[in-house]
Amino acid sequence: MSNIELFTAALSATQTLSHQYPDSRAVASAVEQLEYLIALESGKNSDRSLLSNINVGLIAAREIDDMDYGAAELLYKVQARVK
Repeated sequence: MSNIELFTAALSATQTLSHQYPDSRAVASAVEQLEYLIALESGKNSDRSLLSNINVGLIAAREIDDMDYGAAELLYKVQARVK
């Protein structure tokens, strides 16, 4: 799976969670970070300065793992690729 495919799959999963948990700031943050990563990977954004702030793995461990294990697993994979 390419980076863009992984990031897109993770975004889809977190957007689904966003609809289920609209008040979750953690899920919203994960969505924003994934949108940033997709923009970088697709060439729509070239500002790589925020890469060091990506923490979707931590969000997955603290918040999303209990909501949706599959989505959390995708976010763990995203975090590993970003490193």
